[in-house]
Order: sequence, then C-alpha cells, then structure tokens
Amino acid sequence: MPVAAKKDWVALSGRSRVVVYDTRKLSEKDLEKSVLNYATPKWKNRIGYAPTSGAFLEQVVAIVKLKGEAAALKWLKGLKEYGKPYAKNSVALQAVENGEIDAALINNYYWHAFAREKGVQNVHTRLNFVRHRDPGALVTYSGAAVLKSSQNKDEAKKFVAFLASKEGQRALTAVRAEYPLNPHVVSTFNLEPIAKLEAPQVSATTVSEKEHATRLLEQAGMK
Repeated sequence: MPVAAKKDWVALSGRSRVVVYDTRKLSEKDLEKSVLNYATPKWKNRIGYAPTSGAFLEQVVAIVKLKGEAAALKWLKGLKEYGKPYAKNSVALQAVENGEIDAALINNYYWHAFAREKGVQNVHTRLNFVRHRDPGALVTYSGAAVLKSSQNKDEAKKFVAFLASKEGQRALTAVRAEYPLNPHVVSTFNLEPIAKLEAPQVSATTVSEKEHATRLLEQAGMK
C-alpha cells in the first residue's frame, strides 16, 4: 500500500485516467498512444473533457512534471480549440454513449458504475488504457492521515488502520470502482489489473502545483 515519503499519510484507493470511446465508431487501433495527441485537429469536435474536474487538473500537473509546462499549455490550448468541454466526467461519458462525441477523457470508475447499472452488454462504450507511462495513464490516490492537532490521535490511528485493513478496503471499494491498495483485497468490479496500467511515476500533487495548473487553464482560456 503506497505511503508518503515522509510517512505522514497512507493511500487507500486509486483510480486511473482513461479514454472512454464509442465502439460503434472506433476500435482500439483508432485511439492514440498518448493523451497529448487528442488535442489536435484530427479530434476536432470528437473528444470530450471535463475542465472543472479535480482529476483533469491533476492530469495537467502530471503533464507539467513529465513533459514540461510548454507541453501542458499546448495541450490545454489544443483541447480548448478542438475538444468539447463538459460540466462533469459523467456528462462527458453520457455524451459518448449517446453518440454526440467519439471519445472522452475521464476516470475509470465513472464507466464501471455506468456499465454495472445498465449491464455491460447494453452499453456502446468501452475503456481504453493509454499505458506507456504516459500522462494519460495517470493513477491518482485517495488517502488518510492523522492531524497533528487531533485531540483523539489513538482513535484516529485505529480508524486509518481499519481503512487500510482488508475489511476497510472491501468497504471502500465495494460500491465505487476504485482500486483497493491492500494486496489481499480484490475489487468486486472487473477492473484492469493495476499492474498492467503502466502508470507514470509522479509525486503526489501539492496545493501550489494545483494552483499553477489552474493558472495554465486560465492562460488556455478554459476559465
């Protein structure tokens, strides 16, 4: 289970950035090997994204870390010009399902929840995992920590330990298709194995990095 370098917090569940696509229009071979390539004329009015999503902001931070600020700004400007913005990831997913656009950049759990509700055999969309250590394969985590100011540190530590336990992990990931990070727990959803995601290795996003990413969105005209 991932633990921060300073051991001041522990990751409890993870989720992957993915490309959801319309199987009536596209196959895996039609999709890009890098998320950066979706911000191009080829995908004009075909690719959706949710610029107000926290996960989208973290993806911008990852691009800055892996490819540089100039590449991140170019990507944002390309999405602004050629892509279609949506208020939420779930709305972007529904737009793909409805045939309004061909594909969208979302988190994996939105599709898994949708497919479980509708029945996977009844939906027209599937997930593409970008892999290749690309920013499009980013995995982000939810975590827990005990505040220094806590007046109930012992109880708080016990609660965090419970969340990291097999029982706690099952409870956390039973109703939401996030990856349990306790190696002894298997998700009830049919998730792509986390070891096969080929996610890039980037450090946890800081507040200042998110603020910087927000300024890049402003420069690109997304805010």
